[in-house]
Amino acid sequence: MPSIITYPWTLIGVQLLIFSLIGFTKPSSLLRHAAVALLVAVCVLVETTVQERIDNRAWKCIATVLAVAIPLTAVANFLVDNVNFAAGGPERQVAQKTSSNRVSTRHSEKENNHKLSRPQSSRFWFAVEQATSRRRIGTPWQIKNVPQFSRRDPSYVPSRSSFLLNTAASLFYCHLIWYLGSTQQLPDYTLVAIEKQPLLSRFREATVEEIIFRIACTTFSFVQFVICIEIFPLVFAFIAVASGLSEPAAWPPSFGSLSELYSLRQFWGVFWHQYLHATFESLSNLAARSLHLPKHTLIDRHGRILISFFMSGILHTISDWGMTVHPQESGAMRFYLIQPLGIMLEDAVQAAYYRLSGKQRQKHVPLWHKIVGFVWLAVFQIWASPVWIYPLIRHVRFGVDLLYPFAIGKGGSG
Repeated sequence: MPSIITYPWTLIGVQLLIFSLIGFTKPSSLLRHAAVALLVAVCVLVETTVQERIDNRAWKCIATVLAVAIPLTAVANFLVDNVNFAAGGPERQVAQKTSSNRVSTRHSEKENNHKLSRPQSSRFWFAVEQATSRRRIGTPWQIKNVPQFSRRDPSYVPSRSSFLLNTAASLFYCHLIWYLGSTQQLPDYTLVAIEKQPLLSRFREATVEEIIFRIACTTFSFVQFVICIEIFPLVFAFIAVASGLSEPAAWPPSFGSLSELYSLRQFWGVFWHQYLHATFESLSNLAARSLHLPKHTLIDRHGRILISFFMSGILHTISDWGMTVHPQESGAMRFYLIQPLGIMLEDAVQAAYYRLSGKQRQKHVPLWHKIVGFVWLAVFQIWASPVWIYPLIRHVRFGVDLLYPFAIGKGGSG
């Protein structure tokens, strides 16, 4: 086969094409199942060729994640939720909507807040949305907690010119921060050595320099993660809106407000991007039903959260492999499995607080609750993150593995 056909990005393009067409098959069709199986096969081909065909580890990481995320989402959309053109979306959720007043009300609210003027009956736009809309923006089954353009006015949607100006400014700042980060020399290897990853077991021997580095490294790493995730939607949003293919309402922010950073649950469920929320929710619900977890119980709720983070750990272990971090060295799985344990702990502490104090949960969280919650969130992530971040840093080639090939700073490639 010509080398261009087996190039990872070409194969990912093939995956997106197959993905966009599966929605036109009937849920019971064997063709649908065969197409999903084909996506998995193409994914395997990408994973077996990406190490040889792509040298830049940043792009290698992105390719490995996309190749896995596409068939994973296909399983959730087409085999679990039964998304199809006849139903206009997820058939399972359409059935729930017709049998539940609660869902019907939520449907109306979302239509009022996110209605987009596009031809819902168009096969072309249906196919495009299947391949590009992970948050199902502007549909009755839009995922929850999508960030708003304005916290003060939830109904606000910027004009086309304002949206393009703000998006261009965001792209500039993202590039600037990424460039500044890429031109910094890598830290002393001893600071990110394997033995420096745990903290509690060796807290007494940890130096002030090590603690300061741990705080700075965790903070900057999450900033870099945000930029890496945000940059591509910003580019696509600018092109789509500038060309008139879509409206600003179709491109709400990827991340929530910093004011939401006062608990692990808020961090992952409200602030952090939700591009895989629908996928993980569908698959975790399926797993919970298969395991016969008792519905509407703590075991069910926390079980589904644990399953979602487990899947995220698998996905990020694969992305680490794209960065040439061996799965045995990668701490992605440990990091993501620690998160639900932290959520369970904070849920227990909050429940005990409200029960012992006799107070009721308020819609508007008091400022002191947010301050205490932010400190807890920061301390938890500073403790938990290095097990995942430090191995990545040890494998970065300075001045080589950059998101932007033109943002090369001074320094060697060691």
